Amino acid sequence: MITGLIKRSMLWGGVVAILIAVAVTFLLNQSTPRLAVFWILGFLFGVILARSRFCFVSGFSNLFLFRDGEMFKAIIAGMMVSTLGFAFIMHGWVGDPATGAIPPGAHVAPFGWYLILAGVIFGFGMVIAGCCITGSLYRTAGGFVHAFIALTGVIIGMGAFLFTREAWWSEISKLPRLWLPAYLGWPGAVITTILILVAAYLLIVCLQNNNRSKAFINVSPRKDSSDVILAANRLSTGARKAFLGNWPVLAGGVLLGLLNILCYLLVDRPWGVTGEIQRWAHIIFDFAGFGVPEVVTVPGT
Repeated sequence: MITGLIKRSMLWGGVVAILIAVAVTFLLNQSTPRLAVFWILGFLFGVILARSRFCFVSGFSNLFLFRDGEMFKAIIAGMMVSTLGFAFIMHGWVGDPATGAIPPGAHVAPFGWYLILAGVIFGFGMVIAGCCITGSLYRTAGGFVHAFIALTGVIIGMGAFLFTREAWWSEISKLPRLWLPAYLGWPGAVITTILILVAAYLLIVCLQNNNRSKAFINVSPRKDSSDVILAANRLSTGARKAFLGNWPVLAGGVLLGLLNILCYLLVDRPWGVTGEIQRWAHIIFDFAGFGVPEVVTVPGT
């Protein structure tokens, strides 16, 4: 009885969320159509992320801790889709990349040692938190306290970044921006990127097959209560599966890639997360009276 009540409440909760999203879209479209587009894209990204349990840190941690490469393969699949779509869009803006021009909105940041250091620190923090920034957003909405704590820490860190940005950005901004089409041309850049992603995909498949052939104890990631309920109660209708069941993670990666392409087409910028959280930090710190400097978008965020 309790299980049925939970399923019904989740189902109707999804219906109500969609109705609210449609109403907000209509209201925003009356005054600020561009904001309505952002709202729709944000809603769709959130639904796909939550239903597929898509998380970048899980792609790495699951592979090493549980010998499960499904999430990693989904990330690669999404990157493959985005690569093809982004190349088509960018080619329309910069037909000859040898000129050194970089398409507007492209996340092409200065390349240097700091990226490796930041990646190690950031990755270490994500593993401790148990989720990436993207994962912390939809997990916070799902009521996970640890995700809310992680997101709060990110906002505080972004606030500190606002006060220290000029001290280091003045030097980092002088580093070169490595954009493959400028060196390899469009065909060479796309083919090279796809080959690297395919090689990574096949490597993960080989690692998975190799681990299955050995006498390792297969420890699967812990399932949350909704997963247990779904395993015990097979759902028949498509609507219930959409609202209650977990979508295949590979499908989630492909859908995110396609939605990212649509985002780039509609608003002239690909999907980003940290840049928006930086704006949240600016609003919160400014409201608290810290007098933070004006937000200046850092390329690559």
